[in-house]
Amino acid sequence: MMRIPLRKLTALLAILTWASLAPAQEQGISEDYVEIPGTNVSLRRPQGFSLAPGFPGILREDAGSFVVVNQIPAALHDVKAQIAEEVQTSADGVKLLGTEDLQVSGLDALLVQLSQMDGTESVRKWILLFGNDSITVMLAASAPQAWESQLGDGLRQTLLTARYFPDRKVDPYYGLGFSMRESTVLEVRGHLPGGVLMTRRGAPTELTPEDPVLVVYPTQNAEVAPLEILAMQQLTDTEQFTDFANFDEHPVTINGMAGYEIVADAKVTEVNTPVRILLVALRVGAGEMVLEGVVATAGWDQYLPEFRGLAESFQLSDGHSH
Repeated sequence: MMRIPLRKLTALLAILTWASLAPAQEQGISEDYVEIPGTNVSLRRPQGFSLAPGFPGILREDAGSFVVVNQIPAALHDVKAQIAEEVQTSADGVKLLGTEDLQVSGLDALLVQLSQMDGTESVRKWILLFGNDSITVMLAASAPQAWESQLGDGLRQTLLTARYFPDRKVDPYYGLGFSMRESTVLEVRGHLPGGVLMTRRGAPTELTPEDPVLVVYPTQNAEVAPLEILAMQQLTDTEQFTDFANFDEHPVTINGMAGYEIVADAKVTEVNTPVRILLVALRVGAGEMVLEGVVATAGWDQYLPEFRGLAESFQLSDGHSH
C-alpha cells in the first residue's frame, strides 16, 4: 500500500527505490532521445534502459536502477528550499553528498547527490531540479551503490542532458492504463508508480491539510480480499491518519467496475488536524485501484463533489496491466 504525506509531495521521488536483481553491464549514453510520456521532458537513455511502465521515466529493472521525471507547477526556488529542508530533517538514513548549481536545457538547475540505506544496502541517488518562477522539473535517479561505478556516470549525464519542451502537449495519464476527466479544480501534481497525486490548481508546493489531495494508486496485495475489507484496510492501515470515526460505506459501480466507497472522519497524525476522507476501491481485473481524496473538514463540502466526480469518471485505457 502507498501513502503520500500531505506535506511531503516532492519527497516521494527522492526516496523511490527498486530491488537489486543482478549486476549490470557498464553503461554509456546513447545518442537517441526519448520522450518521457506525460511530461515535457526528453532524456538520453543509458544503454540497456527503456521507458518505464507505470511511471514517467526510464528503467533498467535487472539493474535495480531508474530515472523518474516529475513536473511541479511551482517556482524552482520554492521546491529547492523544500528539498533542502526534507534532506536535512529526513529520518530515513539519507546522507547529503553534495550539491551543484548549473544550467540544464537553458534553465537554472540544482543537482543534489545523496546516499540512503535501503535495508542493509546503500543506494546512490541524484536529484536534479531545474525550472523557473512557474514550473520545476524534478528528475530523480537511483542505483545501488555497488553498481555506482558502472551506472553512475551514465545516470548523471542523462540528468544533465535532459531537454525540456514547454509547448509539448502531454497526457498526464499516458501509460498508466487509466484516465479521468479533466478537472478545472484539481491538477495532477505528481506521478506515482501506477498512479497520480492531484491537488488544487495553484496550491503551494508544501501542502497543508487545507489543500485537497486526491491520490490514485494500484494496490499491491498478494491475495484478493473482498472489496469492503480491502477498502477499510487501505483507509485505516496507515500512520498518517488517526482517530477514525463516522464511517459511511456502501458498494458502488463505476463504468462497469465493482467498487466500494467509504467516507470517514479522521485526524492528520502529524498536526492533529481534523480531515474527511473519501476512499473508493475498484476491482480491476485481478487487482484493485484505489482513489483517496482528503481535505480538512472545513473544505469538505467544497471539494467532495470534485473528488466523487473524478472517481466516477475513472475508466481503463489501453495498456492497463491488471
